[in-house]
Amino acid sequence: MTAKDYIYLSLIVLSALTFYLYGVQTGVRRCRKVLIRFFEDSEAMSELPPADLEISSPEPGQVLLRGPRAFFPKTTIRGVFGRN
Repeated sequence: MTAKDYIYLSLIVLSALTFYLYGVQTGVRRCRKVLIRFFEDSEAMSELPPADLEISSPEPGQVLLRGPRAFFPKTTIRGVFGRN
C-alpha cells in the first residue's frame, strides 16, 4: 500500500468515527430530553386529574378513543368518484 492509500483509508476511518460519535451524541441528547421531565423539580409539575372518572361503553356506531370524552361518530366517505 502506498502513502495515498493510507491517507484515503485514514479519511474513511475518520469520517466513520465522526458520524458514529455524532449519532451517539444525538442519542444522548434525546434521552436526556425525555428523561429530564421525570427528574425535574416536583413543585413545577402539575397535578394529576382525578381518578374517579368512570369509563362508559360507547354507543353503537361510535368509537371510544383516548378516554371517555372523545366520542367520534362512524365515518362515511362522501364523493362522486366517477370512472377512474
